[in-house]
Amino acid sequence: MTGFVSALQPSEVRHSFELAPGVEVDCVPVEKQPASKHLVAARRPLASLTGAPSRAALRALAAPAPGGHGATSMQAAAHIAKTPSVMPMLVQDTHRGADAHGHDRRCPADTVPIRRTKIEDVAQFRSLADYNHKSRPPAPSANAFGEANPHEHAALFQNVKSQGVHGFLSVFAPSVEPISAAESYWGEFSLVQAWVLGYSGGRGYEALQSVEAGLQVWPARYHDALPHLFVFSTQDGYAETGCYEPCGKFVQTNRDIVIGAPLSTVHSAVDGPQYDVEFAWYRNAQGWWLIVNGATVGYYPASLYAADGLLEGSTRFGFGGEIVNDTQAHPGRHTRTQMGSGRLPAEGYGKAAFVRDVYYYDTPSSAVVGTPTPSHDTKATCYAAVDIEAAPEPWGAYFFFGGPGYNEQCAGTR
Repeated sequence: MTGFVSALQPSEVRHSFELAPGVEVDCVPVEKQPASKHLVAARRPLASLTGAPSRAALRALAAPAPGGHGATSMQAAAHIAKTPSVMPMLVQDTHRGADAHGHDRRCPADTVPIRRTKIEDVAQFRSLADYNHKSRPPAPSANAFGEANPHEHAALFQNVKSQGVHGFLSVFAPSVEPISAAESYWGEFSLVQAWVLGYSGGRGYEALQSVEAGLQVWPARYHDALPHLFVFSTQDGYAETGCYEPCGKFVQTNRDIVIGAPLSTVHSAVDGPQYDVEFAWYRNAQGWWLIVNGATVGYYPASLYAADGLLEGSTRFGFGGEIVNDTQAHPGRHTRTQMGSGRLPAEGYGKAAFVRDVYYYDTPSSAVVGTPTPSHDTKATCYAAVDIEAAPEPWGAYFFFGGPGYNEQCAGTR
């Protein structure tokens, strides 16, 4: 663990500040961040996102006609006139003031913010693998990974070749069962995310590669109950290479967005204001680029991926929720950890979590409305995701998902 933490310490820090209580950030020269050091050693230049189609152009190309690929439901008709607010991102507003120590909460030009990884953060987990642990999303067959897998998903996936994906993720702060990392393998978490997957099937699941990003509530890791921006990738089916950034693979190019930090103290409330955040993954020759609320965050270099994985594009994408149900910490019953808002999708807008404006890039310069279908490895009485609907902009292709976890109809371990 000490070696892992030491490897993430930058060789040069030009400025530091506290973004939020306990969230310490170092401003590191772009070319000296952990991932860039590997690029320099391999004599690969830093890249910039050029030639990407504009948000407006892609949205226009992807916008479904009213009715789209499915009739607009009565539920949709009740809310399509309502528009969630794009969440004001704390990490993009850091230039508005100083921290408690008087330090400007913005990195200087030509530097990027890296959340400081401390040995005490990692040491509370039983192993480095636990600290970086994540699970495969559900396979096309339901419950493909069996009872032993503590991760449960309620999401929509589509098998299609693409150069990236786009969607708005609603922002809630789901309640997570209070289990420390010392009491279980990793503590429990709840997240909403976008998956981009590359898998030919020829070499088994070790050939599965992913780039992933979203919002995660994980008290054991982040020491609070807020949704944090996470970025993750695996190059070998979640066996050895999967890790959460900052772990030295993702090359950051944005000086405002702090990976691993809370996006905001503002989030959606049941029967209250609704907020969402725009996420997109986009591939070019340099690699896989992450875009959040229209801002380019950085990229995973193409050199990380294989031809039968993500090197030339993806073969599957998905959006939705994931939780950890650690039955060792609460034997005989299901976790109380919520997904999304903690409400089942049938409750609709204002109560259930949602993903909207789903489309994928079929070529580097065009987009197609997504038609993913539900894929679960959980009980529908615990968590669920419903069929995608079509509506006029700004909703586009959208769906609801989530659930409360433990209840009278979701009492068993899984």
